[in-house]
Amino acid sequence: MVALITESDKEALSVHVHSEGGGATHFIPGCIEGAERITGGKERRNVLAHLHFVTNEDIRRMAETGSEPAVPPLWAPKFPGMYENEIKYVGPELAGQSYPIKSFCDTGENEVFHSDYPIFPMMNVPYSIYMALDCKFNGQNNNGRKGFLCCQR
Repeated sequence: MVALITESDKEALSVHVHSEGGGATHFIPGCIEGAERITGGKERRNVLAHLHFVTNEDIRRMAETGSEPAVPPLWAPKFPGMYENEIKYVGPELAGQSYPIKSFCDTGENEVFHSDYPIFPMMNVPYSIYMALDCKFNGQNNNGRKGFLCCQR
């Protein structure tokens, strides 16, 4: 990956990586850091998309490399039923590291929203923006915070 990112940088191209899972999210900033040591620059705005299971260290490293976090706001709230199932599979600590919209916003990074193909009946742009702004599901604020980009598990 370091070689790929290095070559992309030489061609003035940014990379867009789907970073699904903690291992990938920890690995990719290291590759970007390695490429920056080779090319000597931070001119590219590389994108890491999805960002399911992200640690505070990963958020810091992404900010240091100027990487753009691309998060899906629709998945950030603790959906009743879905969140409990996620906890059963990965545990509460890891489930709580999913899609940290507010933590990215707090670093001052340029955060972008995304969604893939509409595989979920509620997957639509206006609803996703609503979830990012109000963090509400069925009218209930799931985390006690209000305001712009408050979604954080």
